[in-house]
Amino acid sequence: MSNQIKHRKLGTEPLVGLYYVSECIKCGWIGSSGELTEDDAQCLQPVGDDHCWGDTDEIGADRLLELMQSGVFDKPATLLQSEPIAVVSEGYCLMPKSLTAENGAKALLIGEFKLKVTMDCPECCELEEPSEGCEICDGEGEYGQQHTIPWDQIKFIYSKAVEGLAK
Repeated sequence: MSNQIKHRKLGTEPLVGLYYVSECIKCGWIGSSGELTEDDAQCLQPVGDDHCWGDTDEIGADRLLELMQSGVFDKPATLLQSEPIAVVSEGYCLMPKSLTAENGAKALLIGEFKLKVTMDCPECCELEEPSEGCEICDGEGEYGQQHTIPWDQIKFIYSKAVEGLAK
């Protein structure tokens, strides 16, 4: 008997849309095909820092009934009971390898870093005493200018810190 006839006999309907029940050959995950990669139906369940990427098969009515009777769906998810993947020591935190607009770093950091440069007053530098009414230095002999560190420079400095600390 074909799966189509079995489906009709059991009265099952497909999941909403074009989705179907799938089982990963590699990790054993069971769920909707809507949770798989679109192009080649690979499993996207988290495994460490990556995904399983295992191939999946559509589950027929017989296999689904077998799984339901075995109680596999009654068991709590083991992912929630697993140990943490990484332990971060006190005084440390996890950070992205690079700063981007997408990870929010640009909005957070742009304009935050400024450099104050002190320069000799061009009006008073040749005088023995700075002029008290000088519009540039106000009689100080030097003046300061603030410069905002450009985004590209912030990213460069951060990348050097990541490079040095990742070793």
